[in-house]
Amino acid sequence: MRLFRQFLSRSVRLDGVIDVIILLAISGSWVGLLGSSHWLPDLFSHFRWQYLVVSLLAVGWCFRRRRHAITLISFFTFTLNVWLIWALAISSRPFAIELATDFRLRVVSLNVLTSNQRYQDVLDYLHSADADLIFLMEIDSIWAAKLKSLKLSHPHHLVHPRADNFGIAFFSRLPLQQLRIVREFGHGPAAGAYSTPSIEAHLSMDSRELVLYGIHPVPPAGFTAWQSRNHQLRAVADCTAETGKPSIVIGDLNATPWCEGMRSLRSNGRLDFRSASPPWLPTWRARSIFAIPIDHVLCTSPLVIKDRKVGPDLGSDHRPQLFEVGWVNQ
Repeated sequence: MRLFRQFLSRSVRLDGVIDVIILLAISGSWVGLLGSSHWLPDLFSHFRWQYLVVSLLAVGWCFRRRRHAITLISFFTFTLNVWLIWALAISSRPFAIELATDFRLRVVSLNVLTSNQRYQDVLDYLHSADADLIFLMEIDSIWAAKLKSLKLSHPHHLVHPRADNFGIAFFSRLPLQQLRIVREFGHGPAAGAYSTPSIEAHLSMDSRELVLYGIHPVPPAGFTAWQSRNHQLRAVADCTAETGKPSIVIGDLNATPWCEGMRSLRSNGRLDFRSASPPWLPTWRARSIFAIPIDHVLCTSPLVIKDRKVGPDLGSDHRPQLFEVGWVNQ
């Protein structure tokens, strides 16, 4: 009877409840490793920074409370996330490269958020960014009208508004060989309502040819949407391999660097982050505990991302990304 009362004591119940909370909080870190099999575990793969912080705090708490088993589990979880984040930073960083001094390309990508009404703030940022190319997502008819002033500074453009959240726009102050809407990326096993338009732009800069793809797949909320996103990202990767031209892929990919969608995009070994700046800086809901990096830029050799900056709050749930592309001398 004494042991029963001791088991129900406040201290035991408090530690037990905290143990359960810790295990639930860090379990997603391991569930996310199964993301290639189904959309639901893949959702847990996005929050690597959150798992890292929580598991580190858990190690300190459990060690102090002498909860040895939970301490060990938390430590292994912390180690897993350190390794995943560190490995990403190392594998995507180009080393020992010599860049062409006569090649300069600045690009901005931003999901403006259809319901966002801070039109002037967005325009002021885009004009101040001094970008050669601008790719915008969630463009409806109102946003299309508000963006008309960009056509003066960027005379080569294509604006494709939609009533849903998948309208897009592209502006260039550089001459283009070709600029078109691509729909094929949305076809395949998850076509129909999940097909979203993409931008394909062909540039020639001082006899150097390259292709830019601006994409915005659907969020992976459900099995069919998850398949659609993965298919679209894989299709873009295959397209860069087929053309054989140096390529850039930008946009709100609705994929973090650790999820199945990003593995699909990097699967053929050509597209990668290839950036001196870390690809894991949060771009979505950047001020919340659920902040994750889902806006990205990837490229193929001989291109590299010389610099990438995540921009300020402009009223959208996404932050803009501004980056400069370099060309490696070979």
